[in-house]
Amino acid sequence: STSLCMECHDENELFPEGTHPTITDLDCVDCHNPHGSNDASLLSEKSVGLCLECHDEVEDQLNMPSHHQPATDDCLKCHNAHGKSENMLLSQETEILCISCHDSSNHITDSHNIHPPYDEGECLTCHSPHGSRFDSLMRTDLNTLCSECHEDSGKWLLQTSTHTPVKIGRCIKCHEPHFSDKDYLLKDNQDDLCIRCHESTIENSSLKIPHEPFADGECSSCHGIH
Repeated sequence: STSLCMECHDENELFPEGTHPTITDLDCVDCHNPHGSNDASLLSEKSVGLCLECHDEVEDQLNMPSHHQPATDDCLKCHNAHGKSENMLLSQETEILCISCHDSSNHITDSHNIHPPYDEGECLTCHSPHGSRFDSLMRTDLNTLCSECHEDSGKWLLQTSTHTPVKIGRCIKCHEPHFSDKDYLLKDNQDDLCIRCHESTIENSSLKIPHEPFADGECSSCHGIH
């Protein structure tokens, strides 16, 4: 059937060098209905069903608690079935694809600190594109993920006293993952952050002569943040 299809369709366009091997090994009718279809490109069924016939590992990811909506709806939102294997059949560069739905550039100013992977469009450094058992499509738990670049984080866990958000792997309790107008990608000024969780420590204090840093909310004058 493929040779017949090529009488009308451009073989160089459909099968450029480096094309997905599965495509070159199949007959066109393995994926397309030659007479008609309710789906784009005369597909014989929804793209997700077709693709998952081979990509079992993706099907497992789509069944995880956190899954990427485009991946469950239509693989062709991000992939070109006749695309090149070297770039995972993506229809565009990763950064361009992700930003087409997740564009926050209008919220970023020159005063912002930007997380390098986000700034460089390396979304897959932290996120899984199909599904994950961790929130927000994280590749792994935050302690493990953040420590891949922030090597000191492993040392914090070995301290006698470790800040609870660090201990339970909730770095984003205090830090923004993408950009912030505060130092160290903090969500707020450092000492104001402490008050969010420890406000009762100050409110319930009945001491007549409080320690000045304590009274002023300057927690980091005495406490380690991690």
